Amino acid sequence: YETLARLPEYGKFDIVAHFDLITKNCEKANLFDTDCKKYKDYALTALHALCEKIKIFEVNTGAIARGYRTTPYPMPFILKELKNIGGQVTISSDCHDNRFIDCHFKQTEEYIKSCGFDKVTVLHKGEFKEIKI
Repeated sequence: YETLARLPEYGKFDIVAHFDLITKNCEKANLFDTDCKKYKDYALTALHALCEKIKIFEVNTGAIARGYRTTPYPMPFILKELKNIGGQVTISSDCHDNRFIDCHFKQTEEYIKSCGFDKVTVLHKGEFKEIKI
């Protein structure tokens, strides 16, 4: 997370993708405690640093399509804080197979809503726009 927080030093970016990638395999493999204060502190510190420069964060369903998870990432506590600090979300399947291009998007809209969002950001005709979900 410390390295990720420095992303804006390397250029201008529109979207932060894979923000909580570290949890991709945690649901099935239980690699670390996602309720751990240290993990949450690192994640939220990076979130705040990034959101100052990059407002849009990806909610990724690719791990669902590949069988690693049953829910998208980032974790809910991250999305709730992102909402609190004025960030935006976009949904991505991180698709490597066109059969899964909209993998779990409807469920992900509900996931996002449960974290306080009522809009998603989409790229439409070269511009980012928020649309109601």
